[in-house]
Order: sequence, then C-alpha cells, then structure tokens
Amino acid sequence: MSTANDIEKTIARNIRNIRTLRDFTQDQLAIRCNMSNSTISRFENCESIPNAVQLKLIASALGVNVGELYDETVTPKDALILHRFSGDMTYMKGEFEILVERIDDMSKKYEQLISILNKST
Repeated sequence: MSTANDIEKTIARNIRNIRTLRDFTQDQLAIRCNMSNSTISRFENCESIPNAVQLKLIASALGVNVGELYDETVTPKDALILHRFSGDMTYMKGEFEILVERIDDMSKKYEQLISILNKST
C-alpha cells in the first residue's frame, strides 16, 4: 500500500516526466496553469503538494487526466513509448486522411472516364 509520501513523490515525478515529454519548460507549464515557475518547481521537487484545483490545472495543461498524475505504474520509459506511439498514431491518421482523399479523387476521375466512355458508345 502506498504511503502519503509515496503518492507525493509519484505526483512530483509524473508532473516532471509528462512536462518533459511535452517539451514544456517549467515556465511554460506555469504560464499555462496561471502559477509561478517556483510553484511548479516546488511541486516537481516534492517541496510542496498541489491541491485538487492545482492538480486539475496541471493535468489539463499537460493534456492528461488527474489520475495519470497519481499513476505509479508508468515509468518514464513507458511514458516516452506512449508519447511516441501517440505521435505515430497522429502521423498515421494524417497519412490515412490523405489516402482517403486520393481514393476519392481517383473515384471521381474513374466515374468521369466511365461517363465519357458511355457517351462515346
């Protein structure tokens, strides 16, 4: 069972890891959360504990849910893999959308060709 101190360390570690994965500086995260840079630093160094409202603001700014800040099972390596996978999926979605557009264009051209051929016969 996790102690309060373990949970605090997990939250601190996850704020830092997720912020780093998002390529945010402490200052950028602080601005997004309307907090000071020193407040973010104190949270990440386990010198202070964010309250519920602050946790919600931080999670929102980082693009995660509050539960992910408490998740002690995700290691920095796991988080990096998930971050890269998410990026790969975004890229693949973009490529898929381009492919669908090309198929639509080819389908329209095919229909035009069939129409021309039907008129000439």
